[in-house]
Amino acid sequence: MSSPVGAAADPVHLSAAELINEHVNLIAQGDVARWRSSIFAVNGVWELPYGASCGMPTKLIGLDAMVEAVELFINGCEGMQFTRPKVTVVSPSEAFAEYEVTCKVLATQKTYHQNYIVYAKAEQGRLILLREYFDSVRLMEAFQYTRTMHSPIN
Repeated sequence: MSSPVGAAADPVHLSAAELINEHVNLIAQGDVARWRSSIFAVNGVWELPYGASCGMPTKLIGLDAMVEAVELFINGCEGMQFTRPKVTVVSPSEAFAEYEVTCKVLATQKTYHQNYIVYAKAEQGRLILLREYFDSVRLMEAFQYTRTMHSPIN
Protein backbone atom coordinates (compact mmCIF):
# COMPACT_ATOMS: atom_id res chain seq x y z
CA MET A 1 0.00 0.00 0.00
CA SER A 2 1.46 3.34 -0.99
CA SER A 3 1.59 6.32 1.33
CA PRO A 4 -0.57 9.38 0.51
CA VAL A 5 2.10 11.80 1.65
CA GLY A 6 4.07 14.15 -0.58
CA ALA A 7 7.37 13.20 -2.18
CA ALA A 8 9.48 14.88 0.51
CA ALA A 9 7.78 13.02 3.36
CA ASP A 10 9.33 13.60 6.74
CA PRO A 11 9.82 10.42 8.78
CA VAL A 12 8.51 12.27 11.85
CA HIS A 13 4.72 12.18 11.96
CA LEU A 14 3.42 15.53 13.12
CA SER A 15 0.12 15.80 14.96
CA ALA A 16 -2.82 17.79 13.59
CA ALA A 17 -2.04 20.58 16.08
CA GLU A 18 1.60 20.73 14.96
CA LEU A 19 0.54 20.74 11.32
CA ILE A 20 -1.82 23.68 11.90
CA ASN A 21 1.02 25.67 13.45
CA GLU A 22 3.38 24.73 10.61
CA HIS A 23 0.71 25.57 8.01
CA VAL A 24 0.38 29.10 9.42
CA ASN A 25 4.14 29.58 9.88
CA LEU A 26 5.05 28.52 6.34
CA ILE A 27 2.37 30.69 4.73
CA ALA A 28 3.50 33.65 6.84
CA GLN A 29 7.09 33.02 5.67
CA GLY A 30 5.95 32.67 2.05
CA ASP A 31 7.64 29.27 1.88
CA VAL A 32 5.43 27.48 -0.64
CA ALA A 33 8.02 24.77 -1.38
CA ARG A 34 8.21 23.65 2.25
CA TRP A 35 4.43 24.05 2.65
CA ARG A 36 3.91 21.78 -0.38
CA SER A 37 6.27 19.10 0.90
CA SER A 38 5.27 19.03 4.55
CA ILE A 39 1.65 19.98 5.29
CA PHE A 40 -0.95 18.12 3.21
CA ALA A 41 -1.27 14.60 1.89
CA VAL A 42 -1.29 14.58 -1.92
CA ASN A 43 -4.95 13.54 -1.83
CA GLY A 44 -5.87 16.02 0.92
CA VAL A 45 -8.91 18.28 0.92
CA TRP A 46 -9.10 21.92 1.98
CA GLU A 47 -12.74 22.79 2.58
CA LEU A 48 -13.93 26.40 2.47
CA PRO A 49 -17.59 26.12 3.54
CA TYR A 50 -18.22 29.86 3.05
CA GLY A 51 -16.23 30.13 -0.16
CA ALA A 52 -19.27 30.04 -2.45
CA SER A 53 -20.63 33.22 -0.84
CA CYS A 54 -17.71 35.16 -2.35
CA GLY A 55 -17.19 33.31 -5.63
CA MET A 56 -14.57 30.87 -4.34
CA PRO A 57 -14.70 27.09 -4.50
CA THR A 58 -15.97 25.29 -1.43
CA LYS A 59 -13.29 22.59 -1.75
CA LEU A 60 -9.74 22.41 -2.99
CA ILE A 61 -9.01 18.76 -3.73
CA GLY A 62 -5.46 17.53 -4.12
CA LEU A 63 -2.11 19.09 -3.44
CA ASP A 64 -1.80 20.95 -6.75
CA ALA A 65 -5.08 22.85 -6.25
CA MET A 66 -4.11 23.76 -2.69
CA VAL A 67 -0.62 24.93 -3.69
CA GLU A 68 -2.13 27.13 -6.41
CA ALA A 69 -4.42 28.76 -3.84
CA VAL A 70 -1.58 29.33 -1.36
CA GLU A 71 0.62 30.84 -4.09
CA LEU A 72 -2.17 33.20 -5.19
CA PHE A 73 -2.74 34.33 -1.61
CA ILE A 74 0.95 34.81 -0.81
CA ASN A 75 1.70 36.56 -4.11
CA GLY A 76 -1.37 38.79 -3.81
CA CYS A 77 -0.54 40.18 -0.38
CA GLU A 78 2.31 41.89 1.43
CA GLY A 79 3.16 42.41 5.07
CA MET A 80 1.37 39.21 6.05
CA GLN A 81 1.18 38.74 9.81
CA PHE A 82 -0.53 35.84 11.54
CA THR A 83 -1.35 35.53 15.21
CA ARG A 84 -0.18 32.36 16.89
CA PRO A 85 -2.93 29.76 16.50
CA LYS A 86 -4.94 28.95 19.62
CA VAL A 87 -5.22 25.20 19.24
CA THR A 88 -7.64 22.81 20.90
CA VAL A 89 -6.47 19.22 20.56
CA VAL A 90 -9.16 16.58 20.12
CA SER A 91 -6.67 13.75 19.56
CA PRO A 92 -3.23 13.50 17.95
CA SER A 93 -4.97 13.26 14.57
CA GLU A 94 -7.61 15.99 15.10
CA ALA A 95 -7.53 19.59 16.27
CA PHE A 96 -9.37 22.89 16.08
CA ALA A 97 -7.64 26.27 15.94
CA GLU A 98 -8.34 29.99 15.80
CA TYR A 99 -5.96 32.54 14.32
CA GLU A 100 -5.94 35.90 12.59
CA VAL A 101 -4.15 37.33 9.58
CA THR A 102 -3.53 40.91 8.58
CA CYS A 103 -1.96 41.96 5.28
CA LYS A 104 -2.24 44.47 2.47
CA VAL A 105 -3.90 43.25 -0.74
CA LEU A 106 -1.66 44.34 -3.60
CA ALA A 107 -4.42 44.59 -6.23
CA THR A 108 -6.64 46.87 -4.13
CA GLN A 109 -4.17 48.38 -1.64
CA LYS A 110 -6.72 47.54 1.06
CA THR A 111 -5.96 45.98 4.42
CA TYR A 112 -7.25 42.45 4.82
CA HIS A 113 -7.90 41.40 8.39
CA GLN A 114 -9.46 38.01 8.92
CA ASN A 115 -10.29 35.68 11.78
CA TYR A 116 -10.06 32.02 10.88
CA ILE A 117 -11.43 28.96 12.63
CA VAL A 118 -10.15 25.64 11.32
CA TYR A 119 -10.69 21.96 11.91
CA ALA A 120 -7.81 19.70 10.90
CA LYS A 121 -7.52 15.95 10.53
CA ALA A 122 -4.17 14.26 9.97
CA GLU A 123 -2.98 10.83 8.89
CA GLN A 124 0.62 9.67 8.64
CA GLY A 125 1.93 13.11 9.60
CA ARG A 126 0.06 15.06 6.90
CA LEU A 127 -3.27 16.84 6.80
CA ILE A 128 -5.96 14.94 4.95
CA LEU A 129 -8.58 17.58 5.75
CA LEU A 130 -8.50 21.25 6.65
CA ARG A 131 -11.91 22.87 7.05
CA GLU A 132 -11.47 26.64 7.19
CA TYR A 133 -14.15 29.12 8.27
CA PHE A 134 -13.78 32.85 7.60
CA ASP A 135 -15.86 36.00 7.19
CA SER A 136 -16.55 36.17 3.46
CA VAL A 137 -17.64 39.83 3.66
CA ARG A 138 -14.17 40.84 4.87
CA LEU A 139 -12.59 38.88 2.05
CA MET A 140 -14.88 40.44 -0.59
CA GLU A 141 -14.24 43.96 0.70
CA ALA A 142 -10.46 43.65 0.79
CA PHE A 143 -10.08 41.76 -2.49
CA GLN A 144 -13.10 43.49 -4.12
CA TYR A 145 -14.85 40.23 -4.95
CA THR A 146 -18.57 40.11 -5.59
CA ARG A 147 -20.89 37.13 -5.33
CA THR A 148 -21.06 36.88 -9.12
CA MET A 149 -17.32 37.30 -9.60
CA HIS A 150 -15.07 34.25 -9.57
CA SER A 151 -11.99 34.59 -7.46
CA PRO A 152 -8.62 33.65 -8.94
CA ILE A 153 -8.69 30.58 -6.67
CA ASN A 154 -10.91 28.43 -8.92
